Amino acid sequence: MKLFAAGLMCVAFAAVSAQDKPDSRVHFACTAVTPAHLLKCQTTLGPEAGRPFVSDDRHYSSIADFARKAKVGDHWWPGKSTDVIVVTLAASDIEQDQRTYRLTGEAEIHTATSVFTSDNAIYHADTGEIEGRGDVRVKPVVP
Repeated sequence: MKLFAAGLMCVAFAAVSAQDKPDSRVHFACTAVTPAHLLKCQTTLGPEAGRPFVSDDRHYSSIADFARKAKVGDHWWPGKSTDVIVVTLAASDIEQDQRTYRLTGEAEIHTATSVFTSDNAIYHADTGEIEGRGDVRVKPVVP
């Protein structure tokens, strides 16, 4: 019985400590730029990527903080824009060209209709198509 209780405590501790792990992935929060179907994104790569931090919104301390917390449907940071976030991306590494985002390691893509997770993914901004590699899961977003 003591062994069972000790095992149960270990499982409970592991579950709690896993939740406390900070998310160190790269995050993007993006709005659509029409008619070219490109995305305009804020990212946790922050000012070193040429994106200056200018905001009077006390909810966010930095561009990185915004990119990490932003949700699809939120207004574009710093909050004075009418643009709405259409997709958020997170992964251990994200490489991009004008219309394609390559997510490597713990890929997660949120759209208005679904949450897509996989080991690696490619997101095509012009079509909204997502290609997944590895353990792929798609969950619908409930309105």
